[in-house]
Amino acid sequence: MNIGIISDIHSNLAALDAAICELTSRGCERIICAGDIIGIGPEPDGTVGRLRQISNLVAVVGNHDGYFTRGLPSGFPNPEQMERDEYEQHLWQQSQLSAESAEFLRSLPEAVWTKIDGVRIYISHYAKSDGYLPVHPADGEWLSEVFPADADVAVYGHDHCRSIVRHHRRLYVNPGALGCPSDGSDIARAAILTIGGVISVEPIDVRYDVSAVKAEISRLNYPASGDILRIFYGSSD
Repeated sequence: MNIGIISDIHSNLAALDAAICELTSRGCERIICAGDIIGIGPEPDGTVGRLRQISNLVAVVGNHDGYFTRGLPSGFPNPEQMERDEYEQHLWQQSQLSAESAEFLRSLPEAVWTKIDGVRIYISHYAKSDGYLPVHPADGEWLSEVFPADADVAVYGHDHCRSIVRHHRRLYVNPGALGCPSDGSDIARAAILTIGGVISVEPIDVRYDVSAVKAEISRLNYPASGDILRIFYGSSD
């Protein structure tokens, strides 16, 4: 069985559409999403709506989704060091959500276990013990300490960096950010988990029209859009 893995879509509907089309064409029967569905990009409601159309979806809440489901930090400064323009960006994202999209996000768990053909898969947005852990963990021994020991496959995201590590017959999979091409590329990143015999993971890079997404961010000119284009889309303008 082939299972598509995505994470950190960040309101980039064009990237999501391209990835789902590719994963479906590659025979993926289920989709796992490791969170951060909204935030940053120009189409929060359309992105959630597209995910809601996937019948065999398993998804968890990310920190950006959590700013909607759990609330934003209050005051400036605040414990999360969120500045006012970032705060306003989250408010704009949340204001775009339909009632159906809001209900979908509120239904997502922090973490979830699923078993497919006897393979135990643990899904969370980020590896955590007492909170956020260092960016791009690729050390197998370290990963084995922060994820449940009885998982055959652990899926996570958050840091936007692709990392696929096999350690002691377990797989730790971060597919990379689907919707934030910070290097300025036109690539949506995903992965395919294959279960049957040896469990394996293939990284997937899907091209899409990133220039149209950047143009839409500029047109909407929502809070922090200039920083978003520079930091998360690699724009030098």
